[in-house]
Amino acid sequence: MSNRWLARRIFLLVPTLLVVSALTFALAKFAPGDPFHLDAESASSAATPVTKQSAVTQYLHWLVDVARLDFGRSTFDQQPVARRMFAALPASLILGSTSLVFSWAVSVALGIWMARRSSSRIARSLSGLLAVTYSVPSFWIAVMALLFFATPRGLQLFPLQGLPLDEGPFSLISHLILPVLCLSIPLISLATRTVFNSVSQALQSEFVRAARARGVPERSVVYRHALRASLGPILAMLGLQLPHLVSGSVVIERIFGIQGMGLLAFDSVGQRDAPVILGVTAFLCLVTSLSMLAIDVLSARADPRVAESLST
Repeated sequence: MSNRWLARRIFLLVPTLLVVSALTFALAKFAPGDPFHLDAESASSAATPVTKQSAVTQYLHWLVDVARLDFGRSTFDQQPVARRMFAALPASLILGSTSLVFSWAVSVALGIWMARRSSSRIARSLSGLLAVTYSVPSFWIAVMALLFFATPRGLQLFPLQGLPLDEGPFSLISHLILPVLCLSIPLISLATRTVFNSVSQALQSEFVRAARARGVPERSVVYRHALRASLGPILAMLGLQLPHLVSGSVVIERIFGIQGMGLLAFDSVGQRDAPVILGVTAFLCLVTSLSMLAIDVLSARADPRVAESLST
């Protein structure tokens, strides 16, 4: 992986962020009700060039402010948008990172186990079960989980709402279990099948047969040879799941009442709070883009051919 390739990947982030921010700004700007509160002269003018110029000027001013980490003030409560975002960020980070680590730990272990026993009935049954669970909406799983495990009608084993960050680790873990499981189930379904397919193909390859012929222990064959050769597709799937993790957290945070970035974005849409919507969108786009860049770097290090394909 060359420095030139890495510099090119970083450079490509700039137009991506600009396009996403411009589209989001345009949707918020031209929504009914003028959430940006243009002055009366611009708002009442029927001349199209003036309206376009006003929108472009507002966007450029907003972009300059964002570069200085100034996202403006909320039109709902007049608080700085940055303060509201950073207050919601810890809950989303804990929920998202825990779900990602948990889902991929389960997926790698389960996918390898299924690949080593691909002809067994249990492996085939698990494959069918994963396909079914992936098709079930996350919000339905979350509602059912709350109904059966967090309400008086069910077992009432877990807290119903919230994610307290200042009540100790036991309280935090008990509040995390259900939302992490609900957010992880779709990730596990797709990631496990990816690991299973990739490792299965690697176990049938010539270099794995050669390693077995040399007397290499089966554990080393699986983890040092087959799994390493499968890192490219696995990391690619991880990169594709990051946007899903961000979008899925909006629904999960809303259902479980977690005061994170997803719930902040959801409430801001209902309140027509354009500065907060723009700030959250820009921040999540930046985080997703940087995460995808990290996945590309890891994929290129695992397989140099990936860098060549990404650079074309």
